[in-house]
Amino acid sequence: MARELSRRAQGVGAGGFALVLVVLLGLALVAVEAYAAASTPLERGSSSISAGETMCGGSCVELPFVVGEPFSFGQSFRNDGLFPVTIQAFPDIPRNLGLVRIDTVDMGRDPNVISASPPDTMPFRPVGLEPGDEILIVFRGAFATCAVAPRWDLGTAAVLESVIVRTRLLLLDHEQRVKLRERVSFRAPDEAAC
Repeated sequence: MARELSRRAQGVGAGGFALVLVVLLGLALVAVEAYAAASTPLERGSSSISAGETMCGGSCVELPFVVGEPFSFGQSFRNDGLFPVTIQAFPDIPRNLGLVRIDTVDMGRDPNVISASPPDTMPFRPVGLEPGDEILIVFRGAFATCAVAPRWDLGTAAVLESVIVRTRLLLLDHEQRVKLRERVSFRAPDEAAC
């Protein structure tokens, strides 16, 4: 009888220990997921590029409007978090800003080369960034044409200040709005272009 009670006590002790261990692991997982959900690890990077730009004050570049012509601009994004993060997509890029449309998103082939030219870029695919890593993302599009452009007032502008980035941090996917290093302004000509 004493032996049987001793075996039962050992079984309860091992089962209780396992239960406590499962509860602690569950709490740790909840804490990690809460950190990931509240974290905004992506920040604007240290560089931006665009062709034919003019400064429009402060941290803003203006791309000169040329009817129907293509344009591109690049912005770097940096992981300022404590853990690796994966950039999965840019889901809410305003594809049509009236004066322009953004068609594609590319990424730099080499983190040490800051260039938007096609040989230095490739189509965007999900990319992982370790803490402190930075990558150039290139947005390509075209200015409106006379045939398809909505009516715009002379001198009006469309400005892109931030983009939404879908990321994966630890095991959690979420979307984060990242301000661009330099706002990009697309200004309609002061005189009729068409």
